[in-house]
Amino acid sequence: MDLTPAQKDALASWYQAARAAEKAKKLIAHEQALRANLFGMLHLDTAEGTHKAELPDGWQLKYKTPYVRKVDARVVESLRAPLAALRVSLDSVIEWKPGLNTDAYRELTAEARALLDTCLTTTPGAPAVELVPPKED
Repeated sequence: MDLTPAQKDALASWYQAARAAEKAKKLIAHEQALRANLFGMLHLDTAEGTHKAELPDGWQLKYKTPYVRKVDARVVESLRAPLAALRVSLDSVIEWKPGLNTDAYRELTAEARALLDTCLTTTPGAPAVELVPPKED
C-alpha cells in the first residue's frame, strides 16, 4: 500500500501515541500497586466505604474501600426458593441485565434479526490497529 505524506504522518502520530499509552499503562499499574501498599503500611481501614485519616499538619487522607461483587449466574436461580422461604425476593437484590449473544445473533434469519434489531442500539466500537514490524531473518 502506498501512503500519502498525510497518511504517513497520521500513522506515525498514532504509533507515537500508542507507545505513550503503553508507558502510561505501566505508570498507572505502578501507582495502583503503591496505592494498595499504602493500606498495609498506614493500617488503613479496609471496611467497605469512604474513610478519612488525620495526617500531620492538618492534612487529611480520604480514601474509599470498594468491594466488587459478581453474581454467579449458574447458582443464583437455584437460590430463588430458599430466599423466598426467608421472605426475600431474588428480583429485589439481583439486577437482571440482558446481554446479546453475538454469535447466535449473527446466525439469525434476516427476518428474525430485523425483529430483534428493534430492541438494540448498535454503535461502532473503537477500531483496533497494530503495527507489525518486519520479520528478521
